[in-house]
Amino acid sequence: MVKQGCFDLCGDNLIKAGDQNSCGITIPNGHCSFTQKHIDKARIKAGELGALNNSITDGFGNFAGYLAEEVVADYFGMEIISCNSGRDKYHNDLQKNNIKFESKTKQRLVLPKPHYQATIARTSLHQNAEYYIFSSVEFKDFEVTSAGQKKYHNPRSLTIIGFISKGDFLKKAVFQKKNKTDISYDPVWGGKTLYTAKRDQYHIRHNELTQAKELFNFGY
Repeated sequence: MVKQGCFDLCGDNLIKAGDQNSCGITIPNGHCSFTQKHIDKARIKAGELGALNNSITDGFGNFAGYLAEEVVADYFGMEIISCNSGRDKYHNDLQKNNIKFESKTKQRLVLPKPHYQATIARTSLHQNAEYYIFSSVEFKDFEVTSAGQKKYHNPRSLTIIGFISKGDFLKKAVFQKKNKTDISYDPVWGGKTLYTAKRDQYHIRHNELTQAKELFNFGY
């Protein structure tokens, strides 16, 4: 699955793309399972969903989510079961061995860290997911639109962070009310990260997830 010669940086360590590390499995743009093909498919789907929902972001916020679906599906041999055109999203995005996953993705300008949040919006709890799989797309830059929305550009890497059953997530999760700020501390470097919730949400830390590499043999 992992090709020799594909490398990316995670923290201060040089890793081979696709290796499990403290951040998850990081795949750089242009190598291994992350190509322009995935980017083009994600842009088409994101544009369709944004237009359908009359989104003021024109689908900008949906691109990272669809990109994660495409890359994760290829990397782990999963089937994409969300609507390809974006017109009829189901309760689940991916399937492997008849086990269904809801894909959750965040956009960042940095690689994720173990103490960062894995979040589910309160309004998304109706989704009939068996498992959640969390990813993070690292972009090179972004612009702020006239509507005040961030439009990210030039995806650099995608990190498949980990996964967890919906039941276990709800047992472990902490509720965070909209506009409340959560403080988390880096256990290695000692720095702190502040995150203010944009909506009512539940969260756990990345290091509470099952490692992404376990998905290779999951369900057998």
